[in-house]
Amino acid sequence: MMGGVPVKSAANGAYVSGQYFGWGIAHEIGHEINQSAYAYAEVTNNYFSVLAQAKDQNGTVRFQYPEVYKKVTSGSYGYAQNVFTQLGLYWQLHLAYDRDYNYKTYNTWQEIIGKRFFARVDRYARDPGSAPHNLTLCGNRDQNLMRLASAAAERDLSEFFDRWGMVPDETTKSYMRQFAPEERAIYYVDDDSRVYEMENAAARTVKGQEIVSASASADSSQATVIIQPKGSRDVIHGYEIVRIFTEQGKERRQIAGFTQNETFTDEVPFAANRIITYEVTAIDKFMNRSAACRTQAVKISGDGLQDKTGWTVSTNMKSAADAKPAATPGDPCEKETVSAITRVIDRNGQSDATFTGKTDGADPYIILELNRIMEISALRYTCREGQPMGSYRIEVSTDGNTYTEVKSGSFGLTQNTQTVYFENGKDPWVYTCDAAYVKLTATGQQGQTLSVTELDLYGPSGDNVEFMITENGKNTIGRLTADYIYQHAAGGVAEKKIPAGSIVFTGSYKGNPAYNVVVLYDENGNIVGGVGTDDSLTASQIILAPKLEDEKALLGETAEGTWVYWIENADASLPDKVRAELYRVDNALTNEGQRLVSDTCFVELPKTLPSITLSGK
Repeated sequence: MMGGVPVKSAANGAYVSGQYFGWGIAHEIGHEINQSAYAYAEVTNNYFSVLAQAKDQNGTVRFQYPEVYKKVTSGSYGYAQNVFTQLGLYWQLHLAYDRDYNYKTYNTWQEIIGKRFFARVDRYARDPGSAPHNLTLCGNRDQNLMRLASAAAERDLSEFFDRWGMVPDETTKSYMRQFAPEERAIYYVDDDSRVYEMENAAARTVKGQEIVSASASADSSQATVIIQPKGSRDVIHGYEIVRIFTEQGKERRQIAGFTQNETFTDEVPFAANRIITYEVTAIDKFMNRSAACRTQAVKISGDGLQDKTGWTVSTNMKSAADAKPAATPGDPCEKETVSAITRVIDRNGQSDATFTGKTDGADPYIILELNRIMEISALRYTCREGQPMGSYRIEVSTDGNTYTEVKSGSFGLTQNTQTVYFENGKDPWVYTCDAAYVKLTATGQQGQTLSVTELDLYGPSGDNVEFMITENGKNTIGRLTADYIYQHAAGGVAEKKIPAGSIVFTGSYKGNPAYNVVVLYDENGNIVGGVGTDDSLTASQIILAPKLEDEKALLGETAEGTWVYWIENADASLPDKVRAELYRVDNALTNEGQRLVSDTCFVELPKTLPSITLSGK
């Protein structure tokens, strides 16, 4: 801890030789320096430890930048699970706004305030009145940090903090909006790119330039994006990848990741039977964005397995494997006990690292905190050793306070695992719900030693929609040559038909015809055929299923059914391209829980519509 060697640096502060007294000493000094207004114990004080050892190179900081990039592209809220990854938030602010090398020293207080970002942050924390735009602080360290950082940068840092999973309140938003937005992607900055920026002219930036192209392909639940930069690559820091889904004719964007390679693999089993288009943007070493390019659309299959990135987990069970990390000379503070429950979300269902624990006087439970809203319909429980849970209750919540039961029963594992599907208590089919928290309770098993190897969640995956294709590769879209009667008059029920001359679109689907509906959209996001004043479809559609042997039986899941969508107005104007969206509801009578479960790529309409005849029952 006392192994210091006098530090030598160049006039600009670049490291030459020597070392300060070590991480541990700087860590403890950081506790004393750190301002309580925004201090996060064992994290923010380590900023000073990094500053005392980092030599303006990625390999000289204690955290890993790939883990930082996973956090800022995960879309999850809350702190990073690893305290050193969370340290990256504070270090990136230093990298983004300090333009001297780390070992630069200053002769006056005024120089320090002008040159060091966190010198300004700490000054404003002590004296908010010295900050621009009437800064006020509150009792919440996160709100204070966002305000202090925006004041020190004189930039609206809303996007930066959003990427790090922090949510500003209205007062914080109002204060930050007084500054111009930070346009650079500073949540991707690292030590190496900062040095490049300081040593090279910004005239080399690729800001707004079309310097990248990309293509995509899909294999089951995995998509691969191939990136092709144009021109010099030395100025490119990496590539931001965005997933684009289209829902109700509108685009929904989702950050997929950041890569410094030219091949990006996206594991997307949660997007089963959905169409994804990828958008790729090059980020240069000045943190500026190039013009974005898009890949072709690809369709994902998969089983609906949800991505665990950003999840946290807690339990009321105690385990012999719970551990308190030992203090070290480099990190001497007493550590908090870390629960072994993190093993159940380690994303490795084959792992031997099984959690085993018990409670004394309460039912054992495990809470999965997803840190974002997800659509889920099933939970998979795996137990590879020890005593598995017996009776269980599964509950979901969007706020962590109010829980709703979605399934209860008793586990009966097959080959060490079982997947249980949720129910809403009203219908016999799988229930899909929005959840940010999932609570698994082992009912009536207090005091018992129970084991869990892995917990997984699944979203909807079974339903699918496609356009029909003829043997010669043509889409079955055209004008109906003769009436198609799909319900004959009988027992007081009127005849129903698709009249001759109607414009018809046909396709196949997988799902439950009582709970599915198909809607077509054009390339401008409008419903094909239009809607009435009450937003109801002016076009019509039917979903056909194979005839049941028992006419009184409930319609079940259909592996390959047919849908027909038609416009009776034969003179209706038609778009150049159409795509289909398949929706499912949880309640066939009320349409409760309506959600998009599958869609198609665009298909082009023929210039002259062919004649079509529909047959069959």
